[in-house]
Amino acid sequence: MFSRNKLRLIMQSQTTECGLACLAMVSTYYGSGNTLLELRLKHSVSLNGLNVLNLKDIAEEQGFEGRVLKLPPEDVSLVKCPALLYWNAKHYVVLHRVIGEVYEIYDPASGIKKMPAEAFREHYSGIVLELSPTPVFTPRTHPHRLKMSHLLTPVTRHFSGLLQIFALSVVLEFFSILYPLGEQAIIDRAVRNGDTSLVFIIAAAAGSIILIRTGVTYLRGLIQVDASSSFVFHIRQSVLRHIFKLPVTWFETRRLGDIVSRINSIQPLQEIFTNGITVALIDAIMAVVTLACMAYYSLTLTLIVTISVLIFCAVRLLTFPVSKKINDENVKKMAKVDSVTIETIRGIRVFKIFGKEGDRYLAWKRAFVDALHTMIRMQKISLQISTGTAARQGIESLLVLSAGAVMVIKGQLTLGMLIAFQAFRLNFSESMASVLGQYLKLRMLDVHLDRISDIVCTRPELAEPAASGAQVAEVNGGIELRNVSFQYSRYDKVTLSDVNLAVRPGEFVVFTGISGGGKTTLVKIMMGLYKPTTGQVLLDGRPMTDDLVHMLRDRIGVVMQDDMLFSGTVAENIAFFTTAPDMAAVMDAARQAQIHDDIMKMPMAYNTLVGELGSTLSGGQRQRVLLARALYRKPAILFLDEGTSNLDVQTEKGIMDTILSLNITRVAVAHRPVALKGADRIFAVGNGRVDLAPPRVAPPPMPTMAAPV
Repeated sequence: MFSRNKLRLIMQSQTTECGLACLAMVSTYYGSGNTLLELRLKHSVSLNGLNVLNLKDIAEEQGFEGRVLKLPPEDVSLVKCPALLYWNAKHYVVLHRVIGEVYEIYDPASGIKKMPAEAFREHYSGIVLELSPTPVFTPRTHPHRLKMSHLLTPVTRHFSGLLQIFALSVVLEFFSILYPLGEQAIIDRAVRNGDTSLVFIIAAAAGSIILIRTGVTYLRGLIQVDASSSFVFHIRQSVLRHIFKLPVTWFETRRLGDIVSRINSIQPLQEIFTNGITVALIDAIMAVVTLACMAYYSLTLTLIVTISVLIFCAVRLLTFPVSKKINDENVKKMAKVDSVTIETIRGIRVFKIFGKEGDRYLAWKRAFVDALHTMIRMQKISLQISTGTAARQGIESLLVLSAGAVMVIKGQLTLGMLIAFQAFRLNFSESMASVLGQYLKLRMLDVHLDRISDIVCTRPELAEPAASGAQVAEVNGGIELRNVSFQYSRYDKVTLSDVNLAVRPGEFVVFTGISGGGKTTLVKIMMGLYKPTTGQVLLDGRPMTDDLVHMLRDRIGVVMQDDMLFSGTVAENIAFFTTAPDMAAVMDAARQAQIHDDIMKMPMAYNTLVGELGSTLSGGQRQRVLLARALYRKPAILFLDEGTSNLDVQTEKGIMDTILSLNITRVAVAHRPVALKGADRIFAVGNGRVDLAPPRVAPPPMPTMAAPV
């Protein structure tokens, strides 16, 4: 039933979804069509990943029967393929088949590999998940995925421009057909009859055509530039706007370089939509017209050319699957190189501190060499195709010239007709090559569509806000959690369990506890960044709908542990790049955050550039600017996640005095005594629980040291 199915490589998007990607490959092999996106939506994976029993459960939900086997390397060849293998003690791959001593591995992180037994034993970690479809397994031939038609909306907006490009291209192709006829007229009429005046007439006509064609070509180019730029703007802004709406967990589970690479996958789509489709359509018409012209001159010569072109097309189509597979691998491997590069540049200080620049360079080099090998394979295939094409064209030209010369000698063709036929032959061959090339480019877009679909097919975090009139005008600052539980995925331990908590408006609440106990997660739930697995969050007594989350985020100030500043001035960062910042409010927020004096000592005061990610500021200065940014908004609720942890005790005390004086709701994660002092209530967070902590006893004063004698 499944003997003719082929295994298709599916690359992981998230850092820990290799297991899901492997299941998607096996599922697709048996015809279910469950895409990685669909599996991800049904079975979210946290940064902790999945174990083999989790994967077995997911596979059985998809209609498979799973067997977890612990096998030595020499027995792996006996399992039913495709099967999942535990790899390098931290990864999953698919074993496609074993041929002799060669193992064909489909790795969702790095591509397809053929490994000898010795190399296989080095990576194989001893566990196999064997999968077989059961009677409840339902094949599906039309998987849910992004289609080309989904991206055509920006193109239809510029249909008139595309129509103009098409019309001008028709004019250009019409002129190109006139050239062979002019050549024939010069040779068969002017040269044969010695009519120099006819030569000048034809030359003048040809010169006029050249001028017209030059003008038309320039005009078409202008229209193409306009259509292309408009398409790029509309599709890029559409994709970027959607990215900004995605939940924060989408970004937490992906590498920055990979996200940038997915956005750049728009470029090949742009080339096809704004140029390729029009060119292919024109060339297809041109091929039909030139074929008819050739047939009019000689059916015999036309048959030679047609057979040659068909052989060329057949070879390209037969070699296309290999070319496509290598191209897909190259796109994904170059994305990995970009990720390593960006990650290295952003963390260069750490590598220098630990003296690991050399090790990091070797990691980048390995990724780049791996991608380079794929690029070399692509170039070799292109070289083989171009060499074969040149040989075919040479043989075709020789055959046509030889057969045509015989026909001229026999009087079946004139010399002018033979030269005109050669011109039509070149036009026909080029047009057919162009049509086939554009078709194959269209087929190549699958990998780019899959990469973009990871963005546009992911559900936004929140629905679009309702009309402003439907929103509540004020946030008082009361937040309540009712029976809230949270886990990052159903396969992870519960981070928070059945939490009931009410923060009253104007209250100062502090969460403390062991690291990793769930304090930051709790704060993110209260801010609406994470949605609880079960339970309900209320804002001022109202259930936290998407509209309320939009409104809440307009009325809160936040300083998180990993917050960052952006390239710009100090003032711009405090005002968060507001179009028309209130400088008085900026300075007031800076004073509250105890950073005003430091700013005034800087070379350009509030116009001092902070550098990328605030690199020109110290850790304490950066944290105080972040606090000023939060206070500038005049929030109804202030969230601080270790918001003063980088400060000295005296500065922290001054800031905490300011925070205590604010008549707003304050929610903080803290451990240091200065931050805990003054809290209305302190809660201990850990082991999934949030419990009210007992009143704290003030620590004894530090003993003073005697002055030296």
